[in-house]
Amino acid sequence: MTDIDTKWPDRGLMTAFELLEPLSLKEPILLDIGAHRGETLKIFSDNWTGRFKYIGLEPNPEAFRDLETLAKSIPNQGQTILCYPVAAGAKEGILRYLLTKESAVAGVLEPIDGLSERVPSGDHKITQAFDVPTHTVMSLAKKNFFETIDILKVDTEGYDLEVLKGSLDLLKSHSIRIVMTEVFFVPYRVNQAFFWDIAAFMHHLGYYFVNLYDTRNTAQGRLYTGNGVWASPQVAQANNFL
Repeated sequence: MTDIDTKWPDRGLMTAFELLEPLSLKEPILLDIGAHRGETLKIFSDNWTGRFKYIGLEPNPEAFRDLETLAKSIPNQGQTILCYPVAAGAKEGILRYLLTKESAVAGVLEPIDGLSERVPSGDHKITQAFDVPTHTVMSLAKKNFFETIDILKVDTEGYDLEVLKGSLDLLKSHSIRIVMTEVFFVPYRVNQAFFWDIAAFMHHLGYYFVNLYDTRNTAQGRLYTGNGVWASPQVAQANNFL
């Protein structure tokens, strides 16, 4: 299995852990949309002591195999780890999934024209396309019999707002305590969501924007991408947000 790079997205996740501390959760639930090779699972299992429940989604077959291998290697301390080779979106169905030269940037949205000039390494070159089953966060919650999600992590290469739309009922009731999602500030994928689209969506639902983490810049010094963290009113109150 490829070595797991835990340098990303550790800052956003560690902040999520700190925000949840005042709630004294006995068995937190982490739903990982775009789990890739298990980077988030590795950070979570290394830093959260005690029981937890992890559900990871990863449509890329090669990355999913590494995710499963990692999941099986984690010592059993009463936690539940479930991995599914599927995608997430705004509704149930099928999506066309695009594999890329660099597995970490595979997704359902096509790269914009000119992206190869910005990233001359060819990481975003499409190597294969296939259909994948797609579920909403709401259906995943029902399937796994949980009413709340402590951390919803989304990393779907510009498709993140559609995943959040599939979480709408849980977000409306503030049943998702922390949302950490990848956000973009420059054009990247066709029909992508930008940071301000997601920020407006979350603000309308009463969530508190915490900060940006794990940011990356373009070669020209422009803010390119990062992880945005939002907290529910319950978490905001527990952390004395003003």
